Amino acid sequence: MDALRARVKELGFLTDQSFSPSVVTLSQRAFVELIVRMIPDKSHKDAKKALKDAGAKCLPDMTLNDVLCGIIGQVGAHVAGKPGKVISTNFYSGLSDFVAENFEGATAWFKECFENDQS
Repeated sequence: MDALRARVKELGFLTDQSFSPSVVTLSQRAFVELIVRMIPDKSHKDAKKALKDAGAKCLPDMTLNDVLCGIIGQVGAHVAGKPGKVISTNFYSGLSDFVAENFEGATAWFKECFENDQS
């Protein structure tokens, strides 16, 4: 936990552990920044393309951070809806593929999320 808190602080964000010292609460932007920093800079363009191919809203001037924030917002909206159970169960699997630069695996999962988006 200390290493995570230190990493978040290095990125310029604060963590909240008021609930429990073993639980860290992060803002959406801090969470996204952690993910983006795990992906090598040279792969950001491919990551954005994979997300766009999966159906993410991706304007030319958007950064990878912007696109991921939008996706997290969409996933959050699904959690309360009908596909929420499937999405929340598989969220970390898709995210793990993405961070590991397995963009094809992540794209399939994200595409499923966007196809289920009824908003």
